[in-house]
Amino acid sequence: MTPEQIILLMEASAKQYTSLEAKFKAKGYMRERQYSDKTLLNVSDINTRWSGDKEYWKISKTTYALDDDSEIRDETITYSFTSKRTKKLTQEPGKTPRGLIRYGDMREAVRSFYTINLVLWENCDLLWKKMHDARDMSLRYDRISHLYELKVRMDDSLDTVHIFYIDPAKKFIPVKKELFIHNFILRELTCKKFEKVNDIWMPYEYSWAEPQQKWLENYEVQQVSVNVPIDDELLDFEFPDGTIVIDEMANTIKKFEAIQ
Repeated sequence: MTPEQIILLMEASAKQYTSLEAKFKAKGYMRERQYSDKTLLNVSDINTRWSGDKEYWKISKTTYALDDDSEIRDETITYSFTSKRTKKLTQEPGKTPRGLIRYGDMREAVRSFYTINLVLWENCDLLWKKMHDARDMSLRYDRISHLYELKVRMDDSLDTVHIFYIDPAKKFIPVKKELFIHNFILRELTCKKFEKVNDIWMPYEYSWAEPQQKWLENYEVQQVSVNVPIDDELLDFEFPDGTIVIDEMANTIKKFEAIQ
């Protein structure tokens, strides 16, 4: 098999998904060394919905105190995205809710976690959207792990290298990805405990790590549905009464009041 052939199979696999809804728990850690004990930084309960060009996230996070000068912090952040607009609501106990509306889709938002769709297909679109010379790609099959290893070197000044570990037994899903810059690993995404949902393979555990930043986040999927139609009203939200909303699209700042 050639790199070009496996990329076509990966692209076909990515197109299986038309919608995805999931509930999961995330735990973020800091670790001093790669294999040292971890310090728990935060715990989040997350709901996500995705259908076409619309997506909804709700993250309820508790951030723990690392020293005597800091406090435990609770906040809930809700997002609604379309291809042209980002809508955000931040709620903290005892504080006025804050809202934001601005141009741009989710890739321009500050993202502090990975949805299932993102962890599976992050950076994969560059394979079928950007042409690569044959010298920039290599492919090998590991007979021990039974995975294909696709290595792609980007033509940039950072010497960027993506490595995709692809499982042919799961319709060529990349079950692990690594990103290197200047020969240092920047990010690692790993999926495991796969089960079939609506005849599509889904990970029930996954993680992302940034070793240089000493950061690790683990995810446990509690509920997931795939390719089940999602009503448009579940992909958006209303600001609560009294929310201070910065609307960059309308160039306004005002208190939101629901229409009676």
